[in-house]
Amino acid sequence: MREIGIIDDGICLEPSRIRWQITRGKEGWINLPSQKVQQDSHGSCIARIIEAYQPDVFFSGIQVLDPRGYGELPQWIEAVEMAGDSNVEIWNISNGLTDFFQFEQVNRAVKNTVSRGKLLVAARSNGHMFTVPACLPEVIGVAYDEALPVNTMMVNPRREQDINIRANLDFPLAGKEGIFIRRDCSSYQTAAVTGLLAR
Repeated sequence: MREIGIIDDGICLEPSRIRWQITRGKEGWINLPSQKVQQDSHGSCIARIIEAYQPDVFFSGIQVLDPRGYGELPQWIEAVEMAGDSNVEIWNISNGLTDFFQFEQVNRAVKNTVSRGKLLVAARSNGHMFTVPACLPEVIGVAYDEALPVNTMMVNPRREQDINIRANLDFPLAGKEGIFIRRDCSSYQTAAVTGLLAR
């Protein structure tokens, strides 16, 4: 079975589906049990979408966002660097930066991780803003595109709009388990693309 990493707000699935998951504690990075994460967390929804496209998968997770979706840049950079040190080959990153004061730090962390053979799949901002790391040439950047017919993806070899893939995929699990997942969200489209790439 393939292992996929998720950098987000945590994953709540059956413990047997999660190889490892960590969060930042007062003394450093610590283990994060699945049951301590909300079932409808963003990261949990990302994992379910990936599973819908690639059922034979285990997950590893690095929690960098709180339940409201907020995090700190140094922690995010550490997470990307840890992804590079891990045995996981594919990492889903559905969060990013739209201000560029720390662009060099982010760019360096991403380049180091990709140079270690990791594939980073990242979402562009839903506000259609230039987003790091999705806009970086080493990353597969994904954005939702309502102009495409449903269940269509378009690859942009020249990285038009600073991304590689525009997508309008419908998720087989939308509405199941009492969790609503919106199709018009770049981060959820990124999860679908990650699942397809993991096949």
